[in-house]
Amino acid sequence: MSVGDQVDGEAEEGFVDVVASFPAVQDRWPDLVAAAGQLPDGLVLDGELVVWDKAAGRLSFSALQRRAAAGARGAAGLAAGWPAFFAAFDVLQQDGELLLRRPCSARRAHLELLFADGGLTASWTLCPMTTDADTAREWLTSWTAKVGAP
Repeated sequence: MSVGDQVDGEAEEGFVDVVASFPAVQDRWPDLVAAAGQLPDGLVLDGELVVWDKAAGRLSFSALQRRAAAGARGAAGLAAGWPAFFAAFDVLQQDGELLLRRPCSARRAHLELLFADGGLTASWTLCPMTTDADTAREWLTSWTAKVGAP
């Protein structure tokens, strides 16, 4: 697995199990490990690990790479300036029940309920979703615009 790939986060005895082949994640992402207490048992989310650059006011892939490469000693300091978030876009399992055979719309409804009424808060975030083509086009235009471009 390379940094930036999708990861599946699962709550298991108070910690985040992020792809067994990548065990070093816990010491590099203390903000996500601390937030794992919000996750109910038996939950598996599909999403993207992202890092926010507070100084630049935007997501930063280079900050994500720096955090991934940092050791445990520098992790807390990096997390202060570059907090990590897990942007969830699907729920694959809930309460130990696999949801993969359910329609995407049903899984999305389950996912939105997890975030309703503050059930999941930072560092967990719900990825926006739309079925409206005009809204999707606007997102592609506004969200991919280069900073400082005319």
